Amino acid sequence: MVSLSVSERVYRYVKGSSPVTVVSVIRHPCDVIEVHMVKSGFKPRPGQNLTEERYHPLSSRLVIGRPTWRLLFQEIGKANQHKKVGVFCCGPKSVSRELHKLCNSFSSSTTVFEYNKESFS
Repeated sequence: MVSLSVSERVYRYVKGSSPVTVVSVIRHPCDVIEVHMVKSGFKPRPGQNLTEERYHPLSSRLVIGRPTWRLLFQEIGKANQHKKVGVFCCGPKSVSRELHKLCNSFSSSTTVFEYNKESFS
């Protein structure tokens, strides 16, 4: 059991040691920062489990409260015209429903918001 834990940690360290490149950082008026990153050899897939070991070197800051969703969707839509934007939600049903509705209402011929529900149970 101990050797498995040590070997798992070594594996995660080696996998997590490849660099992550920050491509762009956008500060939205609703106090949300959007960070675009790339990692060599990484190919994202819809519905991918974002808790894989390759994400451990990345950390996020916890912010209390919810952003102004409508303003956030508007800003992201403007910055990503003619693109697909993935929206991932792992949270209460009320937030999930709200984000799903916003994805549908803000999707247009120029920007498509794809809603994805994440479950870590």
